[in-house]
Amino acid sequence: MQAKVDAKGAMLYYGCMVSGNTPLSLKGMHTIMDMKHSKALAGLLLATALTLTGGAAAAPDKKVLQWFPQQIRDASPEVATQFDFAPGVEYGYVYCRNLFGHPGDVHAIRIELGKAKLRPHIDEGALLPDKKGRLKTTSAAAAAHNALFSVNGGFFKWSDLIPYYRMKINGVLLPSNAGGTLGLAFSNDGSRVKVGRVKDDELPLWDNFMAGEGLVTGGKCALDNKKPEGIKTKPAAPRTLLGMDAEGKYLWIFVTGGRKTGKKPSMGLSYHDAADLLVWFGCTEGVNMDGGGSTTLAVRAEALGKAGNPATPEAHPAAAGGYVILNCTSDGNERAVLDHIQFWDAKSK
Repeated sequence: MQAKVDAKGAMLYYGCMVSGNTPLSLKGMHTIMDMKHSKALAGLLLATALTLTGGAAAAPDKKVLQWFPQQIRDASPEVATQFDFAPGVEYGYVYCRNLFGHPGDVHAIRIELGKAKLRPHIDEGALLPDKKGRLKTTSAAAAAHNALFSVNGGFFKWSDLIPYYRMKINGVLLPSNAGGTLGLAFSNDGSRVKVGRVKDDELPLWDNFMAGEGLVTGGKCALDNKKPEGIKTKPAAPRTLLGMDAEGKYLWIFVTGGRKTGKKPSMGLSYHDAADLLVWFGCTEGVNMDGGGSTTLAVRAEALGKAGNPATPEAHPAAAGGYVILNCTSDGNERAVLDHIQFWDAKSK
């Protein structure tokens, strides 16, 4: 592939690359993205296509890099972009050659809770009596409610399809395989949101709660060099992380790559890497959710460009119902999982 590729070609190549179907030639293929679509998205896809295929992409804009913490700027960033999904909802992407000693990428979303007109929502799949209907892909679950964006949720056991850690949805406490006091808590109307510890006697005060594995408490790594609060420590892998600053002003969502192949792969994060990443971005509390092949970031297409859906199903075959998958899932396609953390706006239901 030549380094000179226009935005349309980048979108097509990126989509085929994610789906594993590399086109023989970009020349002559039909356009799948109108040039009126988001310049930010076009730039992201063009730079990503060039980077992952060995092309010579331009160095990241220094102004864009200022959005990221100094540790990211020092990690040899090769691709970076930043734009808003909605007022008070900022998105940034960066690919670094030397992130924690190896190549890696980070998708970061910062929600200003006092400004953004969003409210969290936990998909109700885990409440369904029919176990076969509990598993959905993140994009399909988001499309069912027209969420602005969604990530995969907590751990679950494949054998019984119930949450591994404690979960409460709309006032209903679900059966779980283990407890857990560190996670995401919020009221149904979204007026109160917390990432951190919710003790047993505090749980009735929250309509919703999803426990994860505690990585950061009090602004410091919570790991004991053996394991976090939860299951065993794992090597580098794709991660889905939640964090919050000390003032409770910002809610952070992170999705990282991992297990990629190619000329410029993303190797993922260990638990300790993930804890450091949370601290770098100013999080004083942080938790790890389900990762690996479950890690997914699905965004409503219109959030990426006011002109409408910037990709066709052929370009992003894993995206459902007008949604775009922004991360490269390590399974090669979306994994159906038990629960999802969605963010609703006025159009959601």
